Amino acid sequence: MRTILVAIDGSDAALRALEFAARQVAAVSDTRLHVLHVRPPLRIYGEIEVYAGEERMRGLAVKEAEAVLEAARRHLAGKVPGVDFEQLEGEPAETIVRRATEIGCESIVMGTHGRGRLASAVMGSVAQRVVHLSSVPVTLTR
Repeated sequence: MRTILVAIDGSDAALRALEFAARQVAAVSDTRLHVLHVRPPLRIYGEIEVYAGEERMRGLAVKEAEAVLEAARRHLAGKVPGVDFEQLEGEPAETIVRRATEIGCESIVMGTHGRGRLASAVMGSVAQRVVHLSSVPVTLTR
């Protein structure tokens, strides 16, 4: 069975990537979709830690990730059978590529936010890093 990993972050670009991947899966039999949301590592500084605490902040991050995955579930309802949904914590690009390797994905699909050259050069990009690190094809959608 073939598997396509779709990395989502809750953005409109991610939903477009999800839709693109769903069409690919629907067109090719014996293909599964693995939807992944990566929560960046918690970074709690100063007074926030005193008032909220690491456990509370992690709980909020998990809850937000669940909301992103639930939106993806609703978006895919009735379109694609056999979809796996998962959330992980880690550096996004590295975690996406590692997970795709672990589950034997044949490709990765993800959205880009359409930043211009200057913004991408200055800020970097998770999508660019995934392309750089991945040993499987990566499809970027806008």
